[in-house]
Amino acid sequence: MRSIATLFVLGLMMAVLHRVTAGGPLEARATLALGFLLLAAIVGGELARRARLPRLTGYLLVGFAVGPAWLGLVRREEVDALRFIADAAVALIALAAGAELTRDALRQGGGRVAFARLASGEQQGKVAIRVGGRV
Repeated sequence: MRSIATLFVLGLMMAVLHRVTAGGPLEARATLALGFLLLAAIVGGELARRARLPRLTGYLLVGFAVGPAWLGLVRREEVDALRFIADAAVALIALAAGAELTRDALRQGGGRVAFARLASGEQQGKVAIRVGGRV
């Protein structure tokens, strides 16, 4: 319950700070958004852990919830200004997801994992060819 209250207070603070910094430079608003996203992700990860889900799930759900598509606590131009950091975050999320794989899980589902790798590689090749204009 305390984590949910913390998340609510963080969202309320972000909404108030958006009003205060409305005319400020984009870099300042983007830095504020980054700090908010990091704090909210920590709380979301903790909530997910308590629900016996991977923390990664909490990080992603909080990002979707506070982003420009849903609650709008982080605006589109702020997200665009943080593009480099967003790309690095995706790489870290992939690293965290890979860290949760174990050898036992890979051995048990080895055939399915190999098929998934093959299928994703095939789809990437098709996309690359379409982007190149050959299809």
